Amino acid sequence: MEELQIKGLKELDARLKKLPDVVQRRILGAATAAAARVVQKSAKSQAPAKTGRLKKNIVVRTKRTRTGTVSRVTLRTKGKGTDPKNAYYGRFVEFGTKKQAARPFLRPAFDSNVNQAIQTMRKKIAQRLEAEARKL
Repeated sequence: MEELQIKGLKELDARLKKLPDVVQRRILGAATAAAARVVQKSAKSQAPAKTGRLKKNIVVRTKRTRTGTVSRVTLRTKGKGTDPKNAYYGRFVEFGTKKQAARPFLRPAFDSNVNQAIQTMRKKIAQRLEAEARKL
C-alpha cells in the first residue's frame, strides 16, 4: 500500500470545530459528496458500455446519519428490469457469475482515486470554511 500524505488537515479540523454542528455537517457533507464524484467519474469511464445504461446509473448517494454524512458511489437499481433507471446487472459485471468473468469497474475506480478524492475533500472543506469566514 502506498503512503499517503495530506497537509493541512489538522488546521482545517481545528477551524471546522469552531463552527456550529449544523454548519460542520453541511461542510463535511459537501466534501464527502465531492470526493465521491471523483470516484463516480472514474467508475463511469471504466464501466463496460454496451448500451450506456450502466454508466448512466452509476450515482452518488449522500445520507445524513447521527454521526455525520456519508456519500457513496453505487448503482441505481430502482424500477423494473427494463426501466432505463435500473442497472441491477451491474453487480454481475463487477463481481462476475458462474458463466461470466468479473469485469470490475467500481472497486478499481475507488482504488486508483483514493488520493485524489481525499485531496478534493480537503479542498472542498477549505473552500467552504473560507466562505463561512466571509459570512462572519
